[in-house]
Amino acid sequence: MRGFLLLALCLSLFGAIWAAVPKSNSQMGSDVESSEVSDPGYEISYLSNSGGQIGAVSTRNPILQIELTTGSQIQLSWTAVAGAVSYNIYHAVTPLPPLDPGWEFLANTASLTLAVEPAQDAGFYLVRGSDTLVVPLNFVWVAGGTFYNGAYNITVPGFYIDKFEVTQESYQSVMGANPAHNYGVGGDYPVYYVNWTDCIAYCQYRSMQEGLTPCYTFDTTPDGGTNYGNNIMNWPSYWNQYYDWANRILCNWSADGYRLPSEMEWMFAAKGGSSSQNYTYSGSNDVNAVAWYNLNSGGTTHSVGTKVPNELGLYDMSGNLWEWNWNYWSDLPSDAYGPYWPPFGGQGQSRDCRGGSWDGHYSGCAISYRGSGSLTARVNWIGFRVARSH
Repeated sequence: MRGFLLLALCLSLFGAIWAAVPKSNSQMGSDVESSEVSDPGYEISYLSNSGGQIGAVSTRNPILQIELTTGSQIQLSWTAVAGAVSYNIYHAVTPLPPLDPGWEFLANTASLTLAVEPAQDAGFYLVRGSDTLVVPLNFVWVAGGTFYNGAYNITVPGFYIDKFEVTQESYQSVMGANPAHNYGVGGDYPVYYVNWTDCIAYCQYRSMQEGLTPCYTFDTTPDGGTNYGNNIMNWPSYWNQYYDWANRILCNWSADGYRLPSEMEWMFAAKGGSSSQNYTYSGSNDVNAVAWYNLNSGGTTHSVGTKVPNELGLYDMSGNLWEWNWNYWSDLPSDAYGPYWPPFGGQGQSRDCRGGSWDGHYSGCAISYRGSGSLTARVNWIGFRVARSH
């Protein structure tokens, strides 16, 4: 089994798929038979290699596939398991039986894909259906769905999003300093005086601190430069000093680290996802019930989560602080462009902001209202919240 990846897909109580996958196309023929498994209830699958993809094929669903992508990353994907609401992904350095306790837990996701960074040596992966969704602390799972964004119907895949705006305590624990002052200060107050690139840095450092794959890379190859990868420690000092360089930040939407939500993700979550009641503001038609804005804020921000949440249990999606999104200011995307448009941060210096703030008119708190700000601006009325794909 040396030099091979082993894929095993456990169908809840029904069985599993086992397969041996070579680490490069040159190491295998067109079809490779998998090793037999003695455990009763498990079936044998075979693998085929075509078009640069390596996939496991079984005589019954689900099907587990592995795709080699750019760099060292690989993409696991699988079809749905009946009765499963999420999937547990495991890793082992040696082949193990599917129920062996030696499997190392990697992630739990409601998605049907996961990007992983393989070890230098052979790795073995197991995906098992689960009837329980493990949600990161203070996050909400937003099941995928289709909604009207004001111009088009657009479909958004499922994702996690924080219940709260990033607090000053969280920001300081990751970045080592709290930039907020004068307009509400405290551990449970939302952080402000952060620009768009500060948010990118927070996401990268927090992902690394928690052992997750950072979502962002800094790539100047279009300018004849270098792809500096996703380790922010390796990025040049100028990456966040000019908006032209910020436009070279790319997002890997399959990574499991922290990131800014796309504008369409933010809007879908603010509307309440598939549970939306089509309120004007996030969680109510009464702006005072859900939002801090200029007529009720007393001229300051407020602790997160002190107003009524929306249908998904998200707080302050209307009011308190505007929230940075990933996208640059542009026309609302259709399904032809997808929910992550654009694939890079943008062109020019404007980035989308959503939700309204403590010092603004209530109209800015409407879910439909679009705002923007210079990506280098640090002001007392813009903060952010983070999302995760897995």
